[in-house]
Formats: sequence, structure tokens, C-alpha cells
Amino acid sequence: MNFSSIEEAIKVAKTLVYAIIALLLVIVFLGFIVYVRGNTIDKLNLSLTSKASEIYALKAQKVTLTSALSAQTSEVEKNKIDLKKAQEDLATQKPQIIMRYRTQKLDANATCEAQLNDIKQTLEVYHANR
Repeated sequence: MNFSSIEEAIKVAKTLVYAIIALLLVIVFLGFIVYVRGNTIDKLNLSLTSKASEIYALKAQKVTLTSALSAQTSEVEKNKIDLKKAQEDLATQKPQIIMRYRTQKLDANATCEAQLNDIKQTLEVYHANR
């Protein structure tokens, strides 16, 4: 390069220095962008991983709750069947219970009447002997 004067060479040198500084700033800026983007992607990956773990945990909990609900549903159905059987048993036993009660009541009445008659006879004998 031929420079006609030292001042012209200094101007060109200053321009080259400014260009190199600008190029370095661009490289640093691009490096910062890549760094920030890399951290953001890592954070997003971590977030996605944690969300996936939460989803798997929720799916496992859903399976557990579904099986528990199924067990409780079958227990309720069994209890319904037992209740229906108990109601049928009660319906068949009710007339027998009523007949037994009536029989016991009649027996108790007959016993009371017999005792009352004995007392009356005893009183009659007592009054007759007086």
C-alpha cells in the first residue's frame, strides 16, 4: 500500500482499529446470544423433563385411584347384594316372628288368666273361711 502521507496512513490505521474493535464487539455479542440461548434451551429442557416427570407421576396416581375406585365399586355392589339378601331374609322371617310373638302373647295371657283364677279361688276360699 502506498500512502502519500503519514496522516493518511494514520487515518487508515484508525479505521482498521475501529473495524477490528467493531468485529470483536460483534463476536462478543454473538457469543453472548449463543450463551443465553443455550441456557434458555437447557432451562426449557429441564422444565420439560420436570413436567414429563409430573405427568408420569399423575398417570401413576390416576392408575392407583382408578384401581381403588374399582375396588370400592365392587365393594359397594357386594354390599348392595348383601343388603338385598338381608331384606329378603327379613321379609321371609317377618311372618314367623309375628306368629311367634302372637303365640307367646297368647301363652302369657293364658298363664296370667290361670294365675288370676288361682288368686280368685284363693280369695274365695279365704273369704269363705272367714
